[in-house]
Amino acid sequence: PPLSEYPQIPTLLFGINNLTSMWAETDMQLAVYLAFFSFEMLVILFLVFNLLLELLPPNFQNYAFLILLPPTLYFTYNRFDILPAFLCLTAYSAATKRQWTKVSIILAVATFTKWYPVLLFPGFFMYAFYLESKFHWKMIIGFAVTSIAILLLSYSFGGFESVLATYQFHMARNVDYIAFPVLINNLARSVLGIPLIPPNYLLFFFIMQISAPIMIVFVKLESLDQLIDYCIVVMGLFVLFSRIWSPQWFLWLLPFLIISAKNAKTAWLIIVYNISIYL
Repeated sequence: PPLSEYPQIPTLLFGINNLTSMWAETDMQLAVYLAFFSFEMLVILFLVFNLLLELLPPNFQNYAFLILLPPTLYFTYNRFDILPAFLCLTAYSAATKRQWTKVSIILAVATFTKWYPVLLFPGFFMYAFYLESKFHWKMIIGFAVTSIAILLLSYSFGGFESVLATYQFHMARNVDYIAFPVLINNLARSVLGIPLIPPNYLLFFFIMQISAPIMIVFVKLESLDQLIDYCIVVMGLFVLFSRIWSPQWFLWLLPFLIISAKNAKTAWLIIVYNISIYL
């Protein structure tokens, strides 16, 4: 059965891409596989660039080139996090056209590529509600049906092992020593003399990591700018408070940061952020 440490969509993509390298000599298969996969990710980056040109106002279209900075190219070439970033940006593009069912389907696919898009869904749902003053049940149905279809496809390949493997892997995974919660714990241990991580310490940070959607209770998402800010906060907290830290996750944020930029100062901050992540 198709198994990896990643959710169902990239796991299936890994398997499909393996078809491109099976014809090669044994000692060349890995090189062919990696070259083809990196090529795919660069094509997706090109699609992100085109989408940014479409979404940005005419006087800010040059900001689309911020997606082509060297650190972004590096992490696009070596990872696949540009794929969920593209899917979420596509969902936002569909929201600008009020294609609500399309939004829900894309976010469901994105959720099974990387998990954070499930936290974006409530914001898109409430934006549709405030914009048209009605509950779009088709969005909930579209998200649920797409999710079930992906899980059933995974189940058909390898039963519950294929469905649960990635979740079991990450539940058993240890913390990264450079993750923010670990750095905070190390600081407290140095300053206050706390010898170990307190009980429920990581649970507190996990709650913080997924807490951003509670904003929809207090904030009316009535404009695209508010929806963009919501997405940035959700992804930012998800990255910041995670017990795992991967530098390429900044690719999730980058397209929405670029769309939010309304002046040169913000553009320069994005450049500094981009380079500092690489360093």
